[in-house]
Amino acid sequence: MKQSILLIGLFWLFSIGIHAQDGYEYLKLEDMAGFEPQAGNWQVVGDVVVDPRVDPHATHEPQPKKKKKRGKQEEAPEPIRVTSGTGVLINLPTEEQKDNLLTSWQHGDLILELEVMMPPGSNSGIFLQGRYEIQLFDSYGVRLPQFSDIGGIYRNWEQDIQKSYMGKAPLLNAAKAPGLWQSLKIDFKAPRFDEAGNKIANARIQEVVLNGMVIHKNVELPTYTGGQISKQEAPMGPLLIQGDHGAVAFRNIRYKKMKEGQAKLGPLQYEVRRGRFESEKQFFEEGEVVASGETNTLTYEVADEPQHFGVSFTGKLTVPDDALHTFRLHLGCVGVLKINGEVVAEGYNYAEGSVALSAGAHDFQLIYSHFQAWRGKRLGVQVATANSYWQDLHAFSSFPPGGSATAPILVEPGSEPRLVRAFARHPDVDGLLTHAVGVGTPEGVHFLYDQTAGSPVSMWRGGFVDATPMWHDRGNATFNPQGLVQYLSAAPSIAIKGQAKSEVITKGYQLDPATGLPTFNLEVGGVAVQDQLKPEDGSALAREIIFPEGVLAEVQAATASQIEALGAGLYAVGDKQYFISVPAGMQSEVRSLGPDQQALVITAPAQKISYLLIW
Repeated sequence: MKQSILLIGLFWLFSIGIHAQDGYEYLKLEDMAGFEPQAGNWQVVGDVVVDPRVDPHATHEPQPKKKKKRGKQEEAPEPIRVTSGTGVLINLPTEEQKDNLLTSWQHGDLILELEVMMPPGSNSGIFLQGRYEIQLFDSYGVRLPQFSDIGGIYRNWEQDIQKSYMGKAPLLNAAKAPGLWQSLKIDFKAPRFDEAGNKIANARIQEVVLNGMVIHKNVELPTYTGGQISKQEAPMGPLLIQGDHGAVAFRNIRYKKMKEGQAKLGPLQYEVRRGRFESEKQFFEEGEVVASGETNTLTYEVADEPQHFGVSFTGKLTVPDDALHTFRLHLGCVGVLKINGEVVAEGYNYAEGSVALSAGAHDFQLIYSHFQAWRGKRLGVQVATANSYWQDLHAFSSFPPGGSATAPILVEPGSEPRLVRAFARHPDVDGLLTHAVGVGTPEGVHFLYDQTAGSPVSMWRGGFVDATPMWHDRGNATFNPQGLVQYLSAAPSIAIKGQAKSEVITKGYQLDPATGLPTFNLEVGGVAVQDQLKPEDGSALAREIIFPEGVLAEVQAATASQIEALGAGLYAVGDKQYFISVPAGMQSEVRSLGPDQQALVITAPAQKISYLLIW
C-alpha cells in the first residue's frame, strides 16, 4: 500500500510541473549561464588535469594540452591542462584577468553541493550570500587545520570588537591531494530580520561535509567574514566564488533553496488504552480505554501509564504547499501513521514514508504502542519536503534530541602502530571480509589489509578506528574507520606470470621490531611473497611486495572505470579519486579489462615491486 501511495504521489508531482523531485536545481555548466559577466578568467571546459607535482603559481599561465609527437622527448609536466567541452567550471587567473564570480541568482537558506579540484598551493573560497566565506585551499597533509585551510570559516579584519570575527577551523582536515576531485556540501541558514529590517538572528552554518567527513556542525556567524561584497547583512544575496587568489575547478554543482517547515497539527483527539499491543488491530479490539481527551500537543505523555499502553491521535494536519511530504517516526516500540486514511509509515523503533499532499488540511491518525517494558518511552514525528527543513510535530519532552547512550570506544595508535583484527565491510563485496587487519600508525595514515585477497582494500587519514560495534555489548566484530577513507579494489592484486590464476593463501604476518609495522606473508601461486605497507611523507602510503629471486610477477595496483597516465609514472585512478605513483625502474601500463573497466599493472625485473598511493 505504501509503495502505491508513493507512486501515485510521484505521478501527481510531475503532473503539476515540479521540475525536480529532490528539490535541487542544477548548474549544467554548458556555458556561463547562471553567472554575472566577468573578465574572462572563468570558463567552461570539458575536463581538467592538474599535476600535483607542479605548482602553477611558480610557472607561466596554464596552457591547453599538446599532443606528443612520436619519437619526441616528453615535455616537462604542465601544471594544468584543460580539454574543450562542457561540464567543468575552471578559474585560470592572470594579472589582467582575475575577477570573482557572482551568481545571477540570490539565495537565503541554502544547501549547496559540488565537487572542487585544488591545484598545488592554490587558494579560493565560496561566499554564501557573498558575505560568509567557506575557505578553499590546498591543505593536503596539514595535521592541525586552521580557519585558513580548506573548509574553514574565514575570519574578517575588523578592528571594532563588535564587528570582529576570528574565523572557525574545521573539526579535522578532510582534504585530498591537489589534483583530485573533492566533494563539498554546505547547509547554510541566512540571518533573520524583523519587519523593520533589524537583525533578530545570526546566520548559521548548520553543517559542512568535506569528502564525506563532517567538519562543521551548528556554527553561528555573528557577522560577515573578510572579502565580502557588502558589510550590510541581508536576507538574500548571491553566491560568490573567489577568483583572484589562484586556479580552481568545479563540477556537479547543485543547490536547493530551503525554508522552515510550516506544517500545523491539531487540535488532536486522543485515546489511551491499557495493554500490550503489537498491531493496530490489537489496539482497537483488545485495548481497554483508560483516558481520552483533546490536546494541541503531540506527546506520549497524555498516557499516564508506566508501561504496556497504547495511544491514538486523530485530527488535522495542515500544510502550506503542494509537495511530496516525507514523515519520520521515532518510536519506543511500534507505531503507524495514516494520512487521509492511508498508511504512510509504520514500524518498530523507526519508520519513514512519503505521500504527496496538496496545500490545505488533511486527516491525520497516529497510533503508538509501548508494549515492551525494557524499551524507553518515546514518540517523535517529523515532516519535511524537498525544500523545507525537518519540522518536529511532537513536543520536545516526547522525543528530546540526544546522541547515543553509549560512549564510543575509540582506538588510536599512540607512539607505536596499532593492529586490530576484525570483520570489515567493503562497497564492492557482498557480506563481510572475514580476515581483515586494520593497521593504525602514529603518522595518522592507516589502512585495512584483507589477508584472504592479499591486498590493501582501503586507506584513510585522521583518527584510527571506532571499535564500538566490535566491543560494546555482544558486538558484531566490525569497526568503523575514523577518517577520510579511500577504498581500493577488493580483488587479489598479486599474480605470478605464466599462471592463469594465482591462488592466494595467507601465512599470517610478523611485526618489524624497528617500526612495529606488519609484513604480511602470503603464498601466491605456490610462491612465497612478502607484502609491506608504510606511511610516506606523512600523508601517502607506500607499498612494497618482495618475491624470491628468479620469480616473474606482476601487481594489479588499481582497477577502475578510468585510469589516466599523467606522465613520469603518475596515474589518476577512478575519475581522479586518487593517484598512484610508480617509481623509476618499474614497468607500468594501463590494461583494458572490458568496456568499462581498466587495470594499472606494475611489473619489475628484480625481486621487488613498489608504488605509492596518494589521496
